[in-house]
Amino acid sequence: MAGEKLPDIMGPDLDVVFVGTSAGKRSAEAGHYYSNGGNRFYRWLHQTGFTPNLLKPTDDHLLPVFGIGLTDLSKTYAGMDGSEEQSGSFDCQSLIDRLTPLRPKVVAFTGKLGVGAFFGPFIGHYGDVYFGPQDWAVGESLVFVLPSTSSASPATRPLKGVDGVERLPVDYWHELAAFLDR
Repeated sequence: MAGEKLPDIMGPDLDVVFVGTSAGKRSAEAGHYYSNGGNRFYRWLHQTGFTPNLLKPTDDHLLPVFGIGLTDLSKTYAGMDGSEEQSGSFDCQSLIDRLTPLRPKVVAFTGKLGVGAFFGPFIGHYGDVYFGPQDWAVGESLVFVLPSTSSASPATRPLKGVDGVERLPVDYWHELAAFLDR
């Protein structure tokens, strides 16, 4: 894709593809997903049993070995979430086209902004989205909504799940891991 900030890390037979909204500036500059030093993505992957050891952003190409893929809703924008430029760069159809033939077991959106943009016509404003497993799918893939791993998002504030129960952000990552028998 022309102007792509980070290439997809995906393939067939994945358990989960994590979908971010767009690359952060540091990640785009480094050429690796979740490269900001304060981002909790790789720590939470390890803590929740997705990876046997703590990986670094430069190890992102190894994730398919563990049944994990990575992509973003916007492939052409890099920076903080929430800008008009970012929302104008969301390409929902391209995401569907990339994910559907791969048929991962789960498509996990890492934050409400991306899932709200993707499923907005079906669910209304993303503020009404709750964390955890959803009733919707991308092709044959179940959808999970996970809290963001960004250092800009609080890690200790309880967040409401689909079931109405509030949990810590990492607890939803544990829920996804349990669903996938990790």
